[in-house]
Amino acid sequence: MRLLITPSNPKYTFVLFDTETGEDRRIESLEAEADPGANESRPPHRPFGITWDKDNVYVANRRNICVYDKDLKFVDKVENVLCQNPHQIAYHRGQVLACMTCHDCIAFIDLQTKHRYFFHPHEGWRDLEGLGDTMHINGVVGKEDLIYIGMNNRAKKPSQVAVLDMRTKCTEWIVDVPAVQSHGLYVGPEGLGTLDTGDRHDMVIGKRRASIYASDNNFLRGMASNGKLTAAAHFPRRERRYRDKGSSSIKIVENETMRVIGSRLIEDIGAVNDMRLLCESDFCHHNEFELCC
Repeated sequence: MRLLITPSNPKYTFVLFDTETGEDRRIESLEAEADPGANESRPPHRPFGITWDKDNVYVANRRNICVYDKDLKFVDKVENVLCQNPHQIAYHRGQVLACMTCHDCIAFIDLQTKHRYFFHPHEGWRDLEGLGDTMHINGVVGKEDLIYIGMNNRAKKPSQVAVLDMRTKCTEWIVDVPAVQSHGLYVGPEGLGTLDTGDRHDMVIGKRRASIYASDNNFLRGMASNGKLTAAAHFPRRERRYRDKGSSSIKIVENETMRVIGSRLIEDIGAVNDMRLLCESDFCHHNEFELCC
């Protein structure tokens, strides 16, 4: 599996990683990518969610969406369209969907006009006034007419996935998932999947589980899958200001048996923020376009 990773080490914007060989290629960050006007809750350069269309790659970086060509060279940025702490983004039918984690909603963004509209899983289409971070929405997948929204729920209750049907423009289902403080979102024939960061530290697909790290001193974040194998990232659990230090590990799980069949260490990238599968379809992304770089 070839993975595209956004790391917490501010020296880099991208890490390309081959799980078979253990080789990686790192793309160093540029000053132009940072958001110096962002608040101090996170670093000014914090690349997170990754998606792409047929021409460009997009990365959520604080309040901005940074734009790259297919060789991952920085091109431009669309400014002030996100919140201070965005998470995953996804390209779907000509728009970028973004987890507005600070405001418990998903933004639908036209990158040409910068027009945005917002969807809250419980309250529907609305503005951002009065919305905070109670559900910690951190995952989004667009698949055909359905938008899947990952609701972490901050350990106040089990995590959930809301399903927005774009034909009715309403939340049609809210599905409980067997996880606490979930990160990542898998949409496949076996059902929904995620990483259980806050309870058993497992990867969950449907009702089946694979143990990723059997201790609460690691944090699980970053998930990509070709339907046969799924990669899950984990790293030492640290206070936010220290997440740019250290290394991250990638576990490879065989979906049929839910066994961990491989493990790789990526040194000195800090925590994994997000992760996408390259050169093949990703059940955690469902992008209509493939990216090989």
